[in-house]
Parts: sequence; structure tokens; C-alpha cells
Amino acid sequence: MIKDELGRIWGWEERHRRLVGRLALVVASTAVPVAFRHGQRWTPHFVPVVADAGGLEPPGRLRPGGVYLITGGLGRMGLLLAGHLARVAGATLVLAGRSPLPRPDEFDRLVLGFLDEVEAA
Repeated sequence: MIKDELGRIWGWEERHRRLVGRLALVVASTAVPVAFRHGQRWTPHFVPVVADAGGLEPPGRLRPGGVYLITGGLGRMGLLLAGHLARVAGATLVLAGRSPLPRPDEFDRLVLGFLDEVEAA
């Protein structure tokens, strides 16, 4: 009871009501996450970047003819990356993953079928 009386006297209830009201406005005004840090309001934003589809020269971090290990190399993304490294850097590739390798007579058909599917997309 004393706490309730002091809260009314010192204006805690009003401050609490105003704070909740302000937070409700922030939440209602945006569908993105909002963070308050050191008195500033932070929200995520994205900046478009144009990818250079220019020549197939390897970026500075790739060694022409280098050897690269790709974990998950037999999955869709791994095979895409492997194909890119083979074309751009002439890389020797080691593909590792949890799935067992297909039988040798099926491997070429699976990889070539995947590459044909990617080129068609």
C-alpha cells in the first residue's frame, strides 16, 4: 500500500504509462526489429550491390590450379561452387560430405545431369 502511494506521488505510474505508450508506437510503426543502444534507435537496412558478371578471372584469393576442399561438396550448393572453381581457377577439388558417393557408373550421369539442370535455369 505504501509502495502504491509513493508511486502516485513520485509519478512512477505516469512515467510507466508514457514509456509503454512510446514502445507501443515504435513496435506498431515498424515490422522490422528495433534496438535501442546508448540513446540511439537502430534498425536493419539493406543496400543493393551489383555483382560484376565480367570475366572469369579468379579473384585475388583463389590460386590458379589450387587445391580446394569443399565440405558438403555433393549437395547442390557444393556442386555449384565446385563447378565455379573448376571454370574460374582451374582448381583441383576435393568434395567431402556425409552422404556416400554414388557408384562410379552413376557419378558422371548425376553430376552431368545436375550441371545441365543448372545451365537450363
